[in-house]
Amino acid sequence: MSSPQLAAAHLEVRRTIAAKRETVFRAWTVAEELKRWFVPSAEYTCNVPVFELREGGAYRIEMHHKSGRVSVVTGTYREIVPPERLVFTWQWESKPDSEQTLVTVEFRAPEMLPKW
Repeated sequence: MSSPQLAAAHLEVRRTIAAKRETVFRAWTVAEELKRWFVPSAEYTCNVPVFELREGGAYRIEMHHKSGRVSVVTGTYREIVPPERLVFTWQWESKPDSEQTLVTVEFRAPEMLPKW
């Protein structure tokens, strides 16, 4: 069986969060922390039954809607550089034939941000 191909499109989103980058990195890399915020709205709760935070490790995130619908995303960690960078694949379980997305999250202190 061959590995799924990664999507070719590129999207960049920037957010400024009033917290130390170590704190924000922890919010992404500790399952109990991730469960607290990783949902699209207040109508959801989050469960993280698989969370192998290591390069090559898998994750599974379940977003439970109050209607009973569950949206599941899975992937594999590719790179973990505390507290600077997190790279992982992303694929909706409901679309197993779709291409995986490669997600890169960079955590930068204000003095490290580019001047636009």
